Amino acid sequence: MVRKSIYGGIVHPTIMQFIRALILVEIVAVVLLSREASAQNTKELNTIADIYAAIRACWKAPKISDPVELTVRISFTRDGKILGKARVTYENRIVPLEERFRFRIAVMNTFKRCTPFSFSPDLGDAVAGKPFNFRFRSDPGSGT
Repeated sequence: MVRKSIYGGIVHPTIMQFIRALILVEIVAVVLLSREASAQNTKELNTIADIYAAIRACWKAPKISDPVELTVRISFTRDGKILGKARVTYENRIVPLEERFRFRIAVMNTFKRCTPFSFSPDLGDAVAGKPFNFRFRSDPGSGT
């Protein structure tokens, strides 16, 4: 069934489903990243490399047939919590939509499981409010 948009044009059902799915993924991302994880990471992180290593250790790639790549920009507070909202800055579009959504959810679950971090006082002061880019890939042997 083809619907008319409020602007007078015709909207194909597939486009409407895509828009609804995108909105749903964004809502899920906001909910997952805005609330604090129940279990805090107990190992104190002392360097920026420790932050990336902690995310790599938490990352659980979903089983997806095509190689997916996604980059997320995120900032932290002094005490290791996520500051604001995560932003997807890159996502390869050659993968089917369903697989990309599953991959996005896996990325958001990684941050939910791993944060808040336990930053050393010096690291907390150094990284507070600074943006970090984390690259996630589905192909074996690659990390964040």
